[in-house]
Amino acid sequence: MKKLTSLIACLLLVAVAGCTSVTKTGQTIPVAMQVAPSDIKVDYNINMQAKKSGTASASYLLGFIKLAGPSTFKEGTTAEARNSILSLLNTRVGLLRMAALYNALDNTQADRLVDPQYECEVFSSLGIFKKYTVNVKGYEATITNITQVRN
Repeated sequence: MKKLTSLIACLLLVAVAGCTSVTKTGQTIPVAMQVAPSDIKVDYNINMQAKKSGTASASYLLGFIKLAGPSTFKEGTTAEARNSILSLLNTRVGLLRMAALYNALDNTQADRLVDPQYECEVFSSLGIFKKYTVNVKGYEATITNITQVRN
C-alpha cells in the first residue's frame, strides 16, 4: 500500500510539473518602404521566315467536370493575351491560350511569339458536353540583349 501511495504521489508530481510554454508578444512599428523597380529594355531577334503554331483543347462534362485538358502552360505571355476581353470573360479559354502558346514554343529556342493570333472554338452538345479548342500562330522571337534603363 505504501508503494502504491508513493507511485501515485510521483505520478501526480510529474503531472503537475509537466511541460510549460511561454509566448511573448511585442508591438512593432510599421516601417514605410517604397521599392521602385528600374525599367528594362529587351532586344529580340524575330524570325519572320516562318510562323510557329500551337493548339490546346479541353473537354468538360456538365460545365465543370474536366474530362481532358492540358497541364503545361506558358506564363508571362504578352499583355494583350493576358488582358484581353476573351481571357477575362472565360478563364478556361485564357488557360488554353497559355497552353497553346506553350505548345507553339515547345522544342524551340524561342522565348516568345510576336504578334500572336488566337483562334478559339467552342463545341457544345446540349449543354452537357463542351469542348474548347484554341489555336495560336505567330513569329518566334529570341532575346538577344537585356539592358537596364537609367533614369
